[in-house]
Amino acid sequence: MKNLSMIQKDVRNFLRLFYSSATEAPLDPQGRILIPPQMRERAKLDREVVLLGLLNKIEIWDKKSWQEFIANSTDTFEEVASKLVELGI
Repeated sequence: MKNLSMIQKDVRNFLRLFYSSATEAPLDPQGRILIPPQMRERAKLDREVVLLGLLNKIEIWDKKSWQEFIANSTDTFEEVASKLVELGI
């Protein structure tokens, strides 16, 4: 996102909306990350979750939502990898 041009109105609006929902997630006394209620609700997090490592980020998915995402993904890993190679990545 650092490479996006702040001159473009759409970029500024996207970054405003993206970062406006950021919130600090404190640790509880046992060192667990407490996800704020509004974020749990928005992500539809239930009791079981899936943690995904994305380079230097972590995504937290509701297990059922993750399974639906995988089931509805039309591209295979090999197809996605081929597309990235075509883009020079």
